[in-house]
Amino acid sequence: MADFDLAIIGGGIDGAGIARDAAGRGLNVVLLAYDGIAALVARTQAQWPFLAEPHVERLVGAYGMRVEAILQGATRPDDLGVCFGADLTAAEVRYLMAKEWAKTADDVLWRRSEFGLRFSPAEQTALERFMAAPAV
Repeated sequence: MADFDLAIIGGGIDGAGIARDAAGRGLNVVLLAYDGIAALVARTQAQWPFLAEPHVERLVGAYGMRVEAILQGATRPDDLGVCFGADLTAAEVRYLMAKEWAKTADDVLWRRSEFGLRFSPAEQTALERFMAAPAV
Protein backbone atom coordinates (compact mmCIF):
# COMPACT_ATOMS: atom_id res chain seq x y z
CA MET A 1 0.00 0.00 0.00
CA ALA A 2 1.34 3.42 -0.97
CA ASP A 3 1.87 6.11 1.61
CA PHE A 4 0.24 9.46 1.15
CA ASP A 5 0.14 12.71 3.08
CA LEU A 6 -3.42 13.70 2.27
CA ALA A 7 -6.53 11.77 1.25
CA ILE A 8 -9.36 13.75 -0.33
CA ILE A 9 -12.73 12.09 -0.67
CA GLY A 10 -14.75 13.50 -3.52
CA GLY A 11 -13.41 14.49 -6.88
CA GLY A 12 -15.60 17.50 -7.51
CA ILE A 13 -14.25 20.92 -8.32
CA ASP A 14 -13.33 21.63 -4.69
CA GLY A 15 -11.68 18.26 -4.10
CA ALA A 16 -9.72 18.47 -7.34
CA GLY A 17 -8.60 22.02 -6.57
CA ILE A 18 -7.45 21.09 -3.07
CA ALA A 19 -5.61 18.04 -4.42
CA ARG A 20 -3.85 20.13 -7.06
CA ASP A 21 -2.86 22.78 -4.52
CA ALA A 22 -1.56 20.20 -2.02
CA ALA A 23 0.39 18.33 -4.70
CA GLY A 24 1.91 21.65 -5.80
CA ARG A 25 3.15 22.09 -2.24
CA GLY A 26 4.94 18.76 -2.39
CA LEU A 27 2.41 16.55 -0.60
CA ASN A 28 1.69 13.04 -1.81
CA VAL A 29 -2.08 13.22 -2.42
CA VAL A 30 -4.68 10.57 -3.19
CA LEU A 31 -8.05 11.70 -4.57
CA LEU A 32 -10.86 9.22 -3.91
CA ALA A 33 -14.08 9.54 -5.87
CA TYR A 34 -17.44 8.70 -4.35
CA ASP A 35 -20.80 8.21 -5.97
CA GLY A 36 -22.23 11.48 -4.71
CA ILE A 37 -25.33 12.96 -3.21
CA ALA A 38 -27.65 11.80 -6.00
CA ALA A 39 -26.69 8.18 -5.39
CA LEU A 40 -27.19 8.57 -1.64
CA VAL A 41 -30.62 10.13 -2.26
CA ALA A 42 -31.52 7.20 -4.53
CA ARG A 43 -30.32 4.61 -1.98
CA THR A 44 -32.16 6.35 0.83
CA GLN A 45 -35.35 6.60 -1.24
CA ALA A 46 -35.08 2.89 -2.08
CA GLN A 47 -34.58 1.90 1.56
CA TRP A 48 -37.33 4.19 2.91
CA PRO A 49 -39.78 4.40 -0.04
CA PHE A 50 -42.52 5.89 2.13
CA LEU A 51 -40.61 9.21 2.32
CA ALA A 52 -41.30 11.92 -0.25
CA GLU A 53 -38.32 12.71 -2.44
CA PRO A 54 -38.01 16.35 -1.24
CA HIS A 55 -37.86 15.07 2.36
CA VAL A 56 -35.11 12.58 1.44
CA GLU A 57 -33.18 15.27 -0.44
CA ARG A 58 -33.33 17.59 2.57
CA LEU A 59 -32.24 14.87 4.99
CA VAL A 60 -29.36 13.74 2.78
CA GLY A 61 -28.31 17.34 2.18
CA ALA A 62 -28.30 18.07 5.89
CA TYR A 63 -26.89 14.81 7.26
CA GLY A 64 -25.23 12.88 4.45
CA MET A 65 -24.56 9.27 5.43
CA ARG A 66 -25.83 10.00 8.94
CA VAL A 67 -29.36 9.98 7.52
CA GLU A 68 -29.38 6.24 8.25
CA ALA A 69 -29.02 6.93 11.98
CA ILE A 70 -32.15 9.09 11.86
CA LEU A 71 -34.25 6.68 9.82
CA GLN A 72 -33.05 3.34 11.19
CA GLY A 73 -35.85 0.97 12.06
CA ALA A 74 -38.54 3.01 10.31
CA THR A 75 -40.78 1.07 7.95
CA ARG A 76 -43.59 3.63 7.67
CA PRO A 77 -44.04 7.34 8.34
CA ASP A 78 -45.53 6.77 11.79
CA ASP A 79 -42.26 5.14 12.90
CA LEU A 80 -40.59 8.57 12.65
CA GLY A 81 -42.94 10.01 15.26
CA VAL A 82 -44.85 13.24 15.18
CA CYS A 83 -44.20 15.67 12.34
CA PHE A 84 -43.81 19.13 13.82
CA GLY A 85 -44.02 20.89 10.47
CA ALA A 86 -41.93 21.32 7.33
CA ASP A 87 -41.20 17.54 7.39
CA LEU A 88 -39.27 17.78 10.68
CA THR A 89 -40.06 14.59 12.60
CA ALA A 90 -39.51 13.45 16.16
CA ALA A 91 -36.86 10.99 14.91
CA GLU A 92 -34.80 13.84 13.48
CA VAL A 93 -35.24 15.95 16.61
CA ARG A 94 -34.16 13.02 18.82
CA TYR A 95 -31.07 12.62 16.64
CA LEU A 96 -30.27 16.33 16.93
CA MET A 97 -30.66 16.19 20.70
CA ALA A 98 -28.52 13.06 21.07
CA LYS A 99 -25.79 13.73 18.51
CA GLU A 100 -25.69 17.44 17.78
CA TRP A 101 -26.31 18.96 21.20
CA ALA A 102 -29.65 20.55 20.36
CA LYS A 103 -31.11 21.61 23.70
CA THR A 104 -33.85 24.04 22.72
CA ALA A 105 -36.33 24.49 19.91
CA ASP A 106 -34.26 27.46 18.72
CA ASP A 107 -31.26 25.14 18.34
CA VAL A 108 -33.29 23.03 15.92
CA LEU A 109 -35.18 25.83 14.21
CA TRP A 110 -32.31 28.26 13.70
CA ARG A 111 -28.87 26.91 14.60
CA ARG A 112 -28.90 23.79 12.43
CA SER A 113 -31.45 24.93 9.86
CA GLU A 114 -33.82 27.70 8.95
CA PHE A 115 -36.94 25.75 9.89
CA GLY A 116 -37.96 28.72 11.97
CA LEU A 117 -38.90 30.52 8.76
CA ARG A 118 -41.46 27.82 7.97
CA PHE A 119 -42.84 27.07 11.43
CA SER A 120 -45.98 28.60 12.85
CA PRO A 121 -46.03 29.67 16.50
CA ALA A 122 -48.15 26.59 17.33
CA GLU A 123 -45.61 24.28 15.64
CA GLN A 124 -42.77 25.97 17.54
CA THR A 125 -44.63 25.46 20.81
CA ALA A 126 -45.22 21.78 20.04
CA LEU A 127 -41.50 21.34 19.33
CA GLU A 128 -40.56 23.14 22.56
CA ARG A 129 -42.86 20.86 24.58
CA PHE A 130 -41.47 17.74 22.91
CA MET A 131 -37.88 18.75 23.63
CA ALA A 132 -38.67 19.67 27.23
CA ALA A 133 -40.40 16.35 27.97
CA PRO A 134 -38.37 13.57 29.61
CA ALA A 135 -36.94 11.06 27.14
CA VAL A 136 -39.02 7.93 26.75
